[in-house]
Amino acid sequence: MNEKKEGIAPPANIGISMMLVVFLVMCLFTFSAIALVQAQNEYNNALRTSGLRSAYYDAVNTCETDLHQLNASIRATAAGASPSIERNYEMTDDMAIYVVFTLVPDGGYYHITKFQTVSTTTWSGNDKLDLVQ
Repeated sequence: MNEKKEGIAPPANIGISMMLVVFLVMCLFTFSAIALVQAQNEYNNALRTSGLRSAYYDAVNTCETDLHQLNASIRATAAGASPSIERNYEMTDDMAIYVVFTLVPDGGYYHITKFQTVSTTTWSGNDKLDLVQ
């Protein structure tokens, strides 16, 4: 009878403290994975936003340079000046800044009358809705 008792493996003692440790490790791993994914998304968003802002300010600087050149050229030759000039300044592949320069008749200089960020691509909406019936 002693031989039978020695051949049987003792039952695994998994107490409440061991289950609590396993649960805590699983929770920490899950929350760290969520935090990592969120940090990557915020980093990618920051890169995209900084690139867009940089492109915007580059386009604005080009616009201001063109305005300065227009005003310098109008002072040199006041005759034959166009009453308004429209220009697009590319920011990204699908965005631009649309600017209208208007000649001030009494002052003899151009000023900006319209400054707008516009999309340069056509929008095609998807009007299909997948509803559960």
